Amino acid sequence: MTGTETLTHEALLKRLQGLAEKALHRYDLPGGVTARLINVSENATYRLDDANSGTRWALRIHREGYHSRTAIASELAWQNALRADGAANTPVPVRGRDGDLIQTVSIDGLPAPRNIVLFKWEEGREPDPADPSGYELLGETAARMHAQVKAWNRPPWFERHTWDFETSLGDKPHWGRWRQGMGLTPEIEKVFERTVDLIRRRLERYGKAPDRFNLVHGDMRLANLLLDGKTVKVIDFDDCGFSWLMYDCATTVSFFEEKPEVPDLVKAWVRGYRRVAPLSAEDEREIDTFVMLRRILLIAWIGSHSETELAQSMGVTYTQTAVPLCESYMAKFGEQQSAARSGRGCLVSAASAPGLPGKCASGLEFPACPTLDHLVPSASLFAQLQASGLSIKWNHLPKMRVWRPAGCPRAASILACLPRPQPVWSMLSSASGAMSTASSGTPGFPPTWPGCRRCN
Repeated sequence: MTGTETLTHEALLKRLQGLAEKALHRYDLPGGVTARLINVSENATYRLDDANSGTRWALRIHREGYHSRTAIASELAWQNALRADGAANTPVPVRGRDGDLIQTVSIDGLPAPRNIVLFKWEEGREPDPADPSGYELLGETAARMHAQVKAWNRPPWFERHTWDFETSLGDKPHWGRWRQGMGLTPEIEKVFERTVDLIRRRLERYGKAPDRFNLVHGDMRLANLLLDGKTVKVIDFDDCGFSWLMYDCATTVSFFEEKPEVPDLVKAWVRGYRRVAPLSAEDEREIDTFVMLRRILLIAWIGSHSETELAQSMGVTYTQTAVPLCESYMAKFGEQQSAARSGRGCLVSAASAPGLPGKCASGLEFPACPTLDHLVPSASLFAQLQASGLSIKWNHLPKMRVWRPAGCPRAASILACLPRPQPVWSMLSSASGAMSTASSGTPGFPPTWPGCRRCN
């Protein structure tokens, strides 16, 4: 508990704005400098502007109780060492009037002082996310940083979070428990349970040798890479800590891990990495595990940061669209038992849209009609429903059922909403061409199937 739980999000931001303006007096800044909030996540970040000179700075107010003063000093020490060793161009912190890099400032309305750091503003642009060369650049940069870490003698007081299984998905999570993710249903929870268990077992085998588990950036997305002419800059080290080096690769595809282009982007990252440093086949093979760990970790983060714009923009959809990713991961690494095969039904995937063969994300058939199971729609199915012209949202389709007659010559997947809105039912009837709506007036009853003895 930080003491800010009783404040609304708007009230907290108002107090943080006052704190940022008060902190300006701790630094040798020109008069008239303004502070504008540009991001709220673990911390609140402000852009400072001097209208007269055009000079800018970045002011970061740290979240209470997340990083200690020593941990913040450790982050700054590593940034300075990376820059001094020529491994990466990193933000330059600005000392206060008292000579300290970390200022501790309090204000009425906040229960405790906050640690604050001021950085020189870093110019540059984010690489084009559609260009794989940006991911090659991320790989090259990560390889240089990893090499620096292996050779660097850290200060004896150095302190940062450890991001291993226990502190990510286990019993001591830094970002909250994945079971408290937004939109988690009993069906999704079962899929996540099996996925998390597989992640745990694979990481136990992979191990934590120093050449695999060391100091990492922890958030190496394109958004944290700036191109300034020919200079590459790495920013936002707030998540840096001790983890598997390949976790840095997984973070590059954060928030869109299920997209079809991700495997090619990961390959681009690997190509870039190998231009600078060796990377074993075993390390490369385990990247899928770290991508899966990162996805479920971010679901936990969204659940524990529901007040942030990022969490609200991702929300339930991010949880639901992780299911096919989990099924694919388990199938790849030998966990091919699925909900369908175990008799619990199957989660809807792109291949199970109306008029297409009834397959789940792992390629398994749906249960024989008339088995009924509560299911969750996939992102691709949801997009098809939207494309039909219906005005619907995810929260209008919280549960679905699937019927598939075994051996039916026209085995299209039939989907019905529970409760079943008539417009959706009619659209699906028209789209599939393989069902009648004789039972459409009674929510929860399956349709009939022409030519299927089990349905007629």
